Amino acid sequence: MLNADKALAEQLQSKEFKEHYQQNKEKNIQLREDLSRAKSLAQEIDKGRNLQIEVDRMLANHLSEELEQKAEMETIMQQMRDEELARGLQQLELDGRK
Repeated sequence: MLNADKALAEQLQSKEFKEHYQQNKEKNIQLREDLSRAKSLAQEIDKGRNLQIEVDRMLANHLSEELEQKAEMETIMQQMRDEELARGLQQLELDGRK
């Protein structure tokens, strides 16, 4: 009976070891797959982030150019109004002298 118990214990221990070993192999495989997916996802996120940064930069440049053009147009328009006002005042002065 002692030998049977010993054999059963060794068999159970061997089975437990094989199951544990198999679980470790499966976990390691899963970890490698997860790591690979995580790296791919991180690369995709980086690409998206870099693309967004470039789009934001281009938009900022475009808006800056538009604002500069608008400011130039406003300056030109103000100069034209000032010139028109000066001509009007000059004309009034000339008319007042007559």
